Amino acid sequence: MRITRIITAFVAAFTAAMLGLTMAPSQAATGVSDRAAAAPQHQIPNLQAGEIRNTGRFYAKGNAVTYKGKKIILQRKNKGARNWSTAQKQRTDASTGRFKVKFRGKCGSKWRLVLKASGGYAKTTIKLGKIICY
Repeated sequence: MRITRIITAFVAAFTAAMLGLTMAPSQAATGVSDRAAAAPQHQIPNLQAGEIRNTGRFYAKGNAVTYKGKKIILQRKNKGARNWSTAQKQRTDASTGRFKVKFRGKCGSKWRLVLKASGGYAKTTIKLGKIICY
């Protein structure tokens, strides 16, 4: 009877220790993501995107007030592709943060702007849209 109690106590202690070890990494990982999520997104007021007078050329322009003098990345994802690829890099104005990007694309391609994390702001991804052909 005494041996049964000892084995039961040992199994309970081992189970509690293993449960504590498996919970620690997930709690540490959420702490890191909480800090990244706490940073605000970059601000781009007056963002406009569209087609230039039915020419098949498109534009995106705006004022990245929190991203002055840095490179904005224009990315595309063609129809059926899995990953985004860089189409252009455009530096914003150093004093105002203004930018204007012109591009051409295939039917069904998706486009977005990416602003890297900097100055206490998190990485910001802005979807511009998808080119639809009729």
